[in-house]
Amino acid sequence: MICSEFRTYNLMIMKKILFTTLFAAFVLLTAFTLYNSEEWKLTDGYSIRFSGKKANGFFHTLRGKVNFDENKLSTSSVQLEVDVASISMGNSLKTWHAKRPKWFDAKKYPIISFVSNKFQKSTKGFVVNGKLKMKGLEKDIAVPFSFNHNVFFGQFYVRRSEYNVGSLKGMSKSVADSIKVEFTIPVTK
Repeated sequence: MICSEFRTYNLMIMKKILFTTLFAAFVLLTAFTLYNSEEWKLTDGYSIRFSGKKANGFFHTLRGKVNFDENKLSTSSVQLEVDVASISMGNSLKTWHAKRPKWFDAKKYPIISFVSNKFQKSTKGFVVNGKLKMKGLEKDIAVPFSFNHNVFFGQFYVRRSEYNVGSLKGMSKSVADSIKVEFTIPVTK
């Protein structure tokens, strides 16, 4: 009887030691990962501009999280959100139409988001691969960018038809399907 109680006690002690060791390892690994990526805060002065035949404008509201270290790309990540209702096309009628269900549908789909899954170096700077979600549809994209003096610069193209933004029929077909998106995002630590 005493031998059985002794074994049970030893098993309990071993489980506590194992749990404590695993928990300590988890905390250390988490701290190491956070240490390896630099967290940046978005600052005022950012610009999200889009252009194409009969479609030019800006999104005025951007928020997100950026962890980026050009020497440790494997620990870098970004999550960005653009407020669709912040669109401005330089003309109140065009802006009103852009927010309507046929185009961006700002009420039903208020956010355009991008979440990274991989960073890599390129000949002109960097490329971030990730998921762009717009109007309820999510697609993989690669976004080339540079990072100088605490500012991210870049441009990429989006085919609006892949996200059901407008159509390619009637008056909508006069708007370019391939839209260039340019961004300037200043950050600080």
